Amino acid sequence: MPREIILKELMAGLDKTYDYCIIDCPPSLGLITLNALVAADEVYIPMEAEFLAYRGIDSIVGIINLVKKHFNPGLMIKGVFFTKYNEQRVLTKEIKNQINGYFGDNLMKTAIRVNVALAEAQSSGKDIFEYDPNSNGAKDYMSLVNEIIKN
Repeated sequence: MPREIILKELMAGLDKTYDYCIIDCPPSLGLITLNALVAADEVYIPMEAEFLAYRGIDSIVGIINLVKKHFNPGLMIKGVFFTKYNEQRVLTKEIKNQINGYFGDNLMKTAIRVNVALAEAQSSGKDIFEYDPNSNGAKDYMSLVNEIIKN
């Protein structure tokens, strides 16, 4: 079996059981991410409002377009959202404006703010809702989920 479609084959039929299936991929363009893109209907791209992340957005869009062309013509970029977001930084504002120009309505209104509770939750082996449901991180992720469901 072609290695790019293994996950798609394994997930066949799950749409009859689940309304949503979220595949969280590592921040690299390896085989796992490729398999996820082949299996997915929609893509949400998280990115830090940093220079190198901004420069890399063309790469991920290019990979998504190649996957659409060769494996999954229905794949759509449904949103881009910022993580580790600090709206007080000038660089953050500049990158947000550039990304808004590039993605338009696909730039999510919700951004995940810099929040120490997110890092602490990871190190304790808990999700943010278990670790600190009242933190800004939990509030931001809940807002993001609601925005995605509305879309």
